[in-house]
Amino acid sequence: GRNDPCPCGSGRKYKACHEQADRERNADASDVEGLTLAELNADLEKHLDDKRLAALKGHELARLDASRVPEALRSAWVDLLGQWGEHDAALAAVTSWWPAPEVEDRAFEDDLVRLVAEHASRAGRRDVVLAAIALRGTDADLLLEARVVAAEPGDRLALLEEAAVDELDTGALDLGFALLATGCPALGIHVARSELVLRPRDAETDQLYAALVEARDQLLAPPWDPIDEITYQLERGVAPEVDRELASARDRMSRGEAALRATQDALEQLRSELASKEEAREAAPAPVVEVETPANRAVGEDPALRALRERMEHLKRELKDRHRERNALRKELEEAKDRVTELEHAPREAESEDGDEDEDEDVTGLDVSVAAKVRVPVFPDDFAERLEKVPEATARAALMRVGELCAGFDVAFREVRPLRGFEGTWRVKVGRSYRLLFRPHDRTLEVLDLLHRQDLEKKLFRLRRGGE
Repeated sequence: GRNDPCPCGSGRKYKACHEQADRERNADASDVEGLTLAELNADLEKHLDDKRLAALKGHELARLDASRVPEALRSAWVDLLGQWGEHDAALAAVTSWWPAPEVEDRAFEDDLVRLVAEHASRAGRRDVVLAAIALRGTDADLLLEARVVAAEPGDRLALLEEAAVDELDTGALDLGFALLATGCPALGIHVARSELVLRPRDAETDQLYAALVEARDQLLAPPWDPIDEITYQLERGVAPEVDRELASARDRMSRGEAALRATQDALEQLRSELASKEEAREAAPAPVVEVETPANRAVGEDPALRALRERMEHLKRELKDRHRERNALRKELEEAKDRVTELEHAPREAESEDGDEDEDEDVTGLDVSVAAKVRVPVFPDDFAERLEKVPEATARAALMRVGELCAGFDVAFREVRPLRGFEGTWRVKVGRSYRLLFRPHDRTLEVLDLLHRQDLEKKLFRLRRGGE
């Protein structure tokens, strides 16, 4: 207690001896028992652990004594130094740890030196990378960006090309990192885009994407990149605008449901109130019978009851409107879900479309003498409007295909297929999803239609009925 003798042995009471000093000391106490923050920071290496190391800032990490950092924490320390940009401190630390020449097992220290070189290469610190290579005596096993940074400018392109050949089918991300780290940010962005779509998302792809965004910032370009929508669709199976449409439909549906519940609650409350008033009216004493006169004939029912009934009729009409709105929103939501499902299955349908259509039909092409003739194209009256409704690339490809067929190029007729049951009518692919229907005559090529493959059966049905 405060009145007990002070533990220092002075013989004085604690409150008159060391109480004030202990109060001041406790105000600056650290999480290590018996040490103030100042005392802990003065001997931080002795009390270092993972949690305390991760909480340090870059300049605090750089001040640590490398010789006193526990070996179990050295890798994490060097990695944090690199992340904070303290490359000189990291290089000095690994240099002080480098084993003597007679020590054969230096795998751990070699890993640390490579880690320093890789962080420095991404920061463009060629001097640190060269120093790390000199310490190791080789650039073997270094990441591509470190080797490119260390190489002479005239040798970098050959090194990148060699790496590109080696990584054609590996799904590696080294080329993107290397170009972004060696002063080619725009080129690195283009390469990084292709690497991001060819590999599933993981920690390394997230790092590459972060480097891509940083490079866009250096180029004063907007932070959002065209690759965002592509990676979004690859990960989720639908385009972002479809997800936004679905979320909007769900939100409107939720608000419609809330409004419907509110109207139903108000109607139920009004019904209850009306029933109470009618019960009260029936329980009231019978009124004195009066002789009907023109003066009292106009007096109707209780005005309050009339107002309640009118209000209830209004709520009933509003409830019907809410139901119609909810049904419309449900239909809209179902349509959005169907669209998402259709888009999810579209890639699989596209992959199997060849087998779906061509296996059931005769694959015999046109006679060579018929195919080799030069013909004049004859288009239907609405063909120009049809071209405006398809993608521009599809329209261009369709006209090119018609030109090849009219010119009599045999290569153009290799992909034509007859329509079973329609003598003289043929079909040819235009892109992956569209089909061009035509009839070759002696001097002309009659173009029937350009349509999506999903609409082919409808077109054939109309042809069977003699509509065209």
